[in-house]
Amino acid sequence: DLVKLHTTCCLFEEICQVSSPIQDALRFIFREFCHGLFKAFVPGADILQLTPFWVIAEEAASKLDGERQRGDEAVARANELETRVDDLEAEVLSLKAERQRYTGETQHHLLNRETVDLQLQRLRSQAAQLQESLNIKSTEMRELSAELSHTQGKLYSSSRELEHARMEAASTSNSLKEKDRQCETL
Repeated sequence: DLVKLHTTCCLFEEICQVSSPIQDALRFIFREFCHGLFKAFVPGADILQLTPFWVIAEEAASKLDGERQRGDEAVARANELETRVDDLEAEVLSLKAERQRYTGETQHHLLNRETVDLQLQRLRSQAAQLQESLNIKSTEMRELSAELSHTQGKLYSSSRELEHARMEAASTSNSLKEKDRQCETL
């Protein structure tokens, strides 16, 4: 107990103050005793302010234990971080592989897109040619339709003239037959 030690040292120091034939021996013993107990002891120092070696050693041991514990915790944390780094490296490799796969797929899609674009251009060109051909055919059909309408008009006129001519011929034939009958009756 530190309080009892300090009390005992103070009492021993007071005994050393008493005049006696062994006073010098007591002072020598007291100095050596204090040098053995206290780290920073110098004759005349206030003993109540000094700390014994074992208290310092206990504090150092306690600090050492604390530092060891912190070191163990640091090692455990370093191991956790190392594991996490390994996991992250594996994840990075996985992401790189996935990116590479997507890059390959993207290039494949781009090539497919280019192929589709070329086919689309060809189809557009063919559609334009077909449209042009359709326009030409449409123009030809209009011209033929106009010709057909004109020809039908002529045909209709001709058929009316023919009908009229037949009617005249029939009328003339009837009138000739009538005259022939009259001539025969005469």
